[in-house]
Amino acid sequence: MTKTHLTGMPSTSKPAGDFSPLRVVCLSVQFRLSELMQAALVRNVSFAVFAGNPRGFRTHPSASLTWRALEALEGTCVVHIVECLRNPFYKPHVPASVEEKLKRLEGHRDVVSHPFLTKKEDWTHARMKRFEAEERRYESRVPLVWDLQQAINAELADEGNEPLTDFYVTNEMAQQLRQIWTASMRPINIPNIPHDADLVALLQGCRDKTLQSCQDRADGKPAPPVQETELDRIWAAQLRGEKVSWPADND
Repeated sequence: MTKTHLTGMPSTSKPAGDFSPLRVVCLSVQFRLSELMQAALVRNVSFAVFAGNPRGFRTHPSASLTWRALEALEGTCVVHIVECLRNPFYKPHVPASVEEKLKRLEGHRDVVSHPFLTKKEDWTHARMKRFEAEERRYESRVPLVWDLQQAINAELADEGNEPLTDFYVTNEMAQQLRQIWTASMRPINIPNIPHDADLVALLQGCRDKTLQSCQDRADGKPAPPVQETELDRIWAAQLRGEKVSWPADND
């Protein structure tokens, strides 16, 4: 009998208790993989608008409580994912291909867990000395998590299981984006923040581009040249007081 699981794991014809060890591990990290991507997307979009039009803001978006809460959620997700897959109960069931991708996240786990160790000289572990020497502290975690999920999906496919689903955009994410902008924009610009439905469409378009960028990176394709985006043009028009019709999608 086919069942749908609340965790978002794809349904299968297998009985609920007939999980392979790898699938049990996946159930333990599924939410955290998605939550990290969702939190990062909201912060990245809020910052992109600020970077394109800083004069429209009275403070940096990172000064808002919502931004800092999402940033903390990202860190919690990193720690949970690494600690779960390193747990002695789960570790024997983690394939070598997943283990290889997990190593890229380990340094970020240590950075989150030891916030006062900030330089290469502060660390005693050789792995963290290399991490700091390579200046990886501020690299995006999104591609690392995406790579990890793809490795997990490949192993699930080999077992005959369906892959983990990619993260999705929610109305709550649109509300979080609004909260960040409301807390950081100049009061005169706050009425120009689009409705939630438009913010969802914006986030959805940015999500699709983010996943495509991760795929291109994995395929070795060069990053596209930086150019003015539709988001930049819409926001600039709004700051000029022009009426803007938001599209149904972000294509």
